[in-house]
Amino acid sequence: MRDLSKKMRDLSKYISSPLRSFVAEKAEHAFRVVRIADFDFGHS
Repeated sequence: MRDLSKKMRDLSKYISSPLRSFVAEKAEHAFRVVRIADFDFGHS
């Protein structure tokens, strides 16, 4: 997982900052949703 975030950080260097913050926000949201879904699934 850490590897993925490093790749995303490297990638973000090439992306303009407004887009970068948008992508970061979306990625963070998606990650949170996945974590929550994972948690719910594991504890159902």
